[in-house]
Amino acid sequence: MALNMEAVSKRVDDGTITALRGRYHQIKTIEEQKDLLIEELFARYEYLSQIHKQDGEQREEERKYLLQSAEDREKGLKAHISELQSRLKLAPFVLVLIDLDGLLFSNDFLREGDSGGLRAANDLHDRVLEYAQSVFTDLPSECTVLARFYGRMDNLGSWLLRNRISPSILRFVEFCQGLMRGNKLFDMIDTGSVWFGADDKIPELLNLHLHNTHCRGIFFGGPRTAAYVQMLERIGEQNMQHRVTLVEAPSERTWAGVPFATTQLGDLFRTSTISNLSTPYVSRVASKSKTPPAQFISKESSESEQSFCSVASRQTTPPGSQLSEMQVTGPATPIAEDQQTSALQPKSEQTTPFTEDPQTSSLRTESQTSAGPAQKPVSLPQTPEPEIRLDLDYIPRNRKGQRIDSELPKWEKHESIRVRNLGLCYTHYLRNDCPLGEKCTKRHDYNPTEAEMQTLKLRARIDHPCVRGPACADPKCIYGHHCPLPSTMKGLRLCVFQEYCKFPPNLHHFDTQPFAGSKAT
Repeated sequence: MALNMEAVSKRVDDGTITALRGRYHQIKTIEEQKDLLIEELFARYEYLSQIHKQDGEQREEERKYLLQSAEDREKGLKAHISELQSRLKLAPFVLVLIDLDGLLFSNDFLREGDSGGLRAANDLHDRVLEYAQSVFTDLPSECTVLARFYGRMDNLGSWLLRNRISPSILRFVEFCQGLMRGNKLFDMIDTGSVWFGADDKIPELLNLHLHNTHCRGIFFGGPRTAAYVQMLERIGEQNMQHRVTLVEAPSERTWAGVPFATTQLGDLFRTSTISNLSTPYVSRVASKSKTPPAQFISKESSESEQSFCSVASRQTTPPGSQLSEMQVTGPATPIAEDQQTSALQPKSEQTTPFTEDPQTSSLRTESQTSAGPAQKPVSLPQTPEPEIRLDLDYIPRNRKGQRIDSELPKWEKHESIRVRNLGLCYTHYLRNDCPLGEKCTKRHDYNPTEAEMQTLKLRARIDHPCVRGPACADPKCIYGHHCPLPSTMKGLRLCVFQEYCKFPPNLHHFDTQPFAGSKAT
């Protein structure tokens, strides 16, 4: 297009060269600013691209780290779960809790003593496992049986002796020892003279193992008492009935109507339960009283043999209560009392009417023949009847039924230390039956004097309190059943040894007045 020179000339005329240059510079500045803006945009883009790239790389590293951590944690958790599962499978056991006051072993076991205890332990272990494998799911083959037997040993032994089931209390003690030797996880717990000792212990131990994952099941056998009923009610409230099986006597339904599984475990236990055991078997003392003391009267009857005392019920008469329930046959005369005393004795110890020795009888006949006609016998004044005891191994006990140790010479510190330093074997010298024999580390070759023997007896009692305490019924026991040391009012232990004494406080200032005896042969 052709330039309109006239218009250009007019515009040139209107402005100056300076104005044109000014307009040119303005346009040039704008172009430069545009270039700078574009360069700045490129630079910012490059910067942001680098930041984005670095951020992406960092996030990728974090993702890989988190993924690796999650995998490691998962592996660790799986290993921990596997370890826990393996631990849960370790040491599985079935718990057996038996209250012997209500569920006692069969007479065949009790009569055999130690061997009967061994057989009872083996049979109980096998039958419990056999039943558990049929009831409890996933029971491992290496599952063991943990058993606890609770009972008042003196009362049980006396009851067995009184009903001619066991020839002696010592036979029952041997049975208990055999039962514990038969299985290392079987323990016999003596509740002493406490009536409700087992009622307190069994619920606590059962509650301890009820949620124990190592315990695969619990067997409980005992009398139907209020404490045990409450125990089962608490188990039912927790919906744990499947964990507990009740053991009953073969011919009795002790737990009829209770929503728990029951078993009888064959013929392990007596065909009928026993309940409310009387006081320990004590020596009968002939007295002029027509009515014997209530605490000496037995009200138990044998399951298969005739009772030795005719009673109205099996409930034990508390000491000091009225004897209105007793049904004594025949007049209350000394003859009747002697018959009762004879009935209480075991067959092997019952007294027979007095008969003269044949040799003595012949001598008396010859004397009468040579002296002439027989003269009337001279009436001699009646002498009091001697004390009658049913046992040869008499164990004196106080009014609480606690064993009283025989009296020994007074403790002398220096003599006691001297005898102790001799290193004599207590079992060898005091019982003459050291089980270690030649392997014993104590001396067997020393010949002690009578005084040293008395001090040795005292040392045995001081150093070794009997584990059965005052309830011990072993006539050969050489250990202490109460503190034999001189008393003192200093300290809490109330004897010269004070805090070093091995006897508890309740076995100090002990009642040593004999009141009754306990047979233990």
